Amino acid sequence: MASTKPASSLIYQAWNKLSINQTIPSDSLELLGERLAIAFAPKLKEQRRNGRRRNLEYVAQHRRKIARKIYLEILEKDPNIFLPFILAVSPRACLSFDISSFLEQHQSQGRHFLRNNAEAILWGLAKKHDIDGSLHFRKLMREIFQLSPPATEAEGKEHYSLHLSTLPAIRNAFGDVIFDAIERSPTQVTARAKGYFSEKTESVWTKVPYRSSQDAIISLEVGSAIELANVLFPIATQKIVSILSACSPTVRQKNFSEAILGPDPQDTPATSSEIGMKFKVHMTAVANSTLC
Repeated sequence: MASTKPASSLIYQAWNKLSINQTIPSDSLELLGERLAIAFAPKLKEQRRNGRRRNLEYVAQHRRKIARKIYLEILEKDPNIFLPFILAVSPRACLSFDISSFLEQHQSQGRHFLRNNAEAILWGLAKKHDIDGSLHFRKLMREIFQLSPPATEAEGKEHYSLHLSTLPAIRNAFGDVIFDAIERSPTQVTARAKGYFSEKTESVWTKVPYRSSQDAIISLEVGSAIELANVLFPIATQKIVSILSACSPTVRQKNFSEAILGPDPQDTPATSSEIGMKFKVHMTAVANSTLC
């Protein structure tokens, strides 16, 4: 294995640069996005090709595979050195990088981001490269920004997705109140308006993570959201309605009138509203919401 001393120097220089700037320099964004994709993007199956092009692609794929393995090992050992590491150590350099020697000598440098727009920049890069659902990426974000862990691994992209539950099963599982709210969901209202009647619905779906069947996310699309929220969380809902009414006097009247008369199938979705730090209410003109 080649010596890690020159590479180590570059890694800690990158750490110092991030720590001093307290953000990600603009001239590093493109490179960082590419390296994040190598570390966190799903593995692609090799495509069969002939000749020189196939050989070049095989070499590039082999480099990415080795780099991905080393990058993820660094993430596991010290998340705070991960970003400087992938900025300083290229996939080509990973081929001869002595990771065991580096980890033996490495001393944690602590956190490099304390407060700024770095978190938003990283989420932006992740979305650009379609890795924002990666469990490894989310672990990185939790560690370097001290975010709360997800309630379930099903929040990532590595999950089974189940659809088309039957209406009788939904009533049996959730009872009449939830069932009636689901029957008022935009999906059900639209289906009935088009004359489509079925015992199955897209208004309930489930995500089960690949690696665990002990937890899952069950999502319900409902109508009459404020009425249902008032049943489940009466005190909090009253505060939310009060705040919304102060912003728009028509909000409370519209949602409670729909709770009585039912939603207008001609209504179109409006934007969601976020209230303070404790309440997040997703409102539409047909009063649909999602409970997880």
